[in-house]
Amino acid sequence: MKPAALKKILIVEDDLAIRRLLEVCLRSLPAAQIAVGEGQAALDLLRREKVDLVVTDLMMAGTGGFDIVRAMRADSALHEIPVVLLSCLGRPSLPTEAKEAGVQEFFMKPFSPSQLLGAARRLLAL
Repeated sequence: MKPAALKKILIVEDDLAIRRLLEVCLRSLPAAQIAVGEGQAALDLLRREKVDLVVTDLMMAGTGGFDIVRAMRADSALHEIPVVLLSCLGRPSLPTEAKEAGVQEFFMKPFSPSQLLGAARRLLAL
């Protein structure tokens, strides 16, 4: 019997401290992690490598979280990859906007590590 392929999580966060926190938070999952600090690098990577989950910040210089999600949903090779979106903005309409854009899970910063881990487990079917 062939062992199951290791899942891969792409973390997209421009704040190094939060990026490291996300890496630590998701480390207990049986999944490889790739972390990048900006949106265009994430899109370039997504087009080169198979990724099973994207965890991204909303607000980043240049290509932000919604830009990443819209590009993914418009690309037939990427449109089914689940996305977790993180934001520090307190705009009440943001969860609805995220869902309409194609985001599976939305968390406000500061986020609960256990909730993020639970969402990742569910989206990766672990």
